[in-house]
Amino acid sequence: MRIYGDLSKLNGRTEVIILMGESGAGKSKLSEFLNMPDSLFVSSNLMIDIITQRGLPNNHDTIHQIANEKYGEDPYWQIPYMFRILNKTGLLLLDGPRRTDEVKKILELCSESVVIKVISGLEERQERLTDRDGADENAFRRIIKDEKSETGLVNELLAMADITIENNGSLEDLQEIAEEIVARLKRR
Repeated sequence: MRIYGDLSKLNGRTEVIILMGESGAGKSKLSEFLNMPDSLFVSSNLMIDIITQRGLPNNHDTIHQIANEKYGEDPYWQIPYMFRILNKTGLLLLDGPRRTDEVKKILELCSESVVIKVISGLEERQERLTDRDGADENAFRRIIKDEKSETGLVNELLAMADITIENNGSLEDLQEIAEEIVARLKRR
């Protein structure tokens, strides 16, 4: 497990932390270890709410379908929900944004933002998604295709990172990194 980048950007002035990475890389696990539930906004949760309201199955394909629909209507549709959290708590922890325009707008609006990219090997990611979501090989291939071709995640978003966490160690290693991030946020 390694960390690359400018860790000094994480400090008491940080307003927004954006966790990004491909599915199964470990960003949600890192978010869990950061233990900031009042500051957390998971980008897929609003889509899951819509899926539930419509009585659709909750899986990658329906989340992706709703994302395409909603972002097609308004590329910034989730930002007001995110900023409600930021205005209430003073810190927004954004887990898993999937659209370049949305992230660029957040970075434009909040100068004290840090983008953390979590990366992991293909086999590790597939194993995690199989364990977590029951994703079979075909589902995993669709996820990879969608992340590369439609969301901008692989080619554009991941290039925006200030800090990269190579998540190829144990859960304890990832928890130590989370503790380091929290400690840096408390510094002024």
